[in-house]
Amino acid sequence: MKTKFILVILSSFLFTFCSKDKDMEPQSQTEQISKIETSYKDGDVKIETVYQEGCNKIETTLSPELLAEYIANNEASISKQTSHLKSGTNLFGVFNYSYACGTYPTLIIKMDSEDNNCSTSISGDCGFSRISNNTAKDVYLQFCVVSGDYLFNNKQDSYSVLSLGSSTPTNGFYRLLDNEDGSNNNITTLNGSAISSYGLCTFGVNTGLYFYSYMASSTATTWDWPVIPNLQEYGVLGTNSRTSYKGWIYSDDEDNNNANRYISYGNFNSAGMIEGGANTKFYISSIILR
Repeated sequence: MKTKFILVILSSFLFTFCSKDKDMEPQSQTEQISKIETSYKDGDVKIETVYQEGCNKIETTLSPELLAEYIANNEASISKQTSHLKSGTNLFGVFNYSYACGTYPTLIIKMDSEDNNCSTSISGDCGFSRISNNTAKDVYLQFCVVSGDYLFNNKQDSYSVLSLGSSTPTNGFYRLLDNEDGSNNNITTLNGSAISSYGLCTFGVNTGLYFYSYMASSTATTWDWPVIPNLQEYGVLGTNSRTSYKGWIYSDDEDNNNANRYISYGNFNSAGMIEGGANTKFYISSIILR
């Protein structure tokens, strides 16, 4: 639920308000106001509250008409953004489970979770991906950028990695996360420098992520996981059956007029990798090579 600056005087209600209605219902156009998204500015006061047991959350989605309009406007805005220039297009992000990415670039995606009654959470071992340990509960996904030449499928476990190339994955999925609308403080950095996009992935007040998926197959040539030089450990989306070092991150996305989007490509099965809807859950597993 978005609290605009002019409604700061009502903040005390946000700390105690609980609703018995938690259904995800698209609102009609007559019930909706145009979706307003603002970026954080110095001096803004963000009112952020954590989910309390027993409080049900009111979450609404955009009507199909407004969602189509929103997607068109969002894609037009993305086309005007500057992508990070790369020497090649066969690049992917694996989750950082090592102390550092070594010689590989480090990509950190910070997503501003829903401000009001936030239920963002984490469980298990997600490497260096985390949520902030405060009321904000923002999500940090941390990747090492590697060449796709090292990656392949195996006979036992399916997995997905962040796709950073300039082409839509032939097998995988796209996830648009509608992050906090009011005074949004999303930021994505590559080796410490802020970027607005990388390949087809976009980082603005919302976050658009493409993942390439390697599905387990009996025709694969090996049971082994890919070896990435100089990385003794890395992570992928998927529930690796051969490790206990795994976990999940649940992102409480925008509650009001939510515009989350999910598209799958090719022979992709999301089971054990991601759960969608008005919020997003990432399942992350470690691949240990040492």
